[in-house]
Amino acid sequence: MRIGLVAQDEPRHQARLDAAEAHLRKRRGADVAVKTGKDAAAGKATFVSLLGVERAREQAQLLAVQAAEHLEMFAEKGKLLKELAQYVVNRRA
Repeated sequence: MRIGLVAQDEPRHQARLDAAEAHLRKRRGADVAVKTGKDAAAGKATFVSLLGVERAREQAQLLAVQAAEHLEMFAEKGKLLKELAQYVVNRRA
């Protein structure tokens, strides 16, 4: 699955995003809900358990925007990290 965050003329960035996505899929396993349920059963605090789904999404978006702002000083070198932060916020398991 291609993430679609970079232009076609940027295959190196797309390859890195693909690798990051594959890593995330491998780490979370086949079902994200299993890990979410595991955290809840263990009494671990998560953004969702503390803030609720909508507020957690808003907070995640705010943090991604703040990260992007901090990465502006790196210009092109920070582009991949900005795209990855936005992908993580927008992805659906």
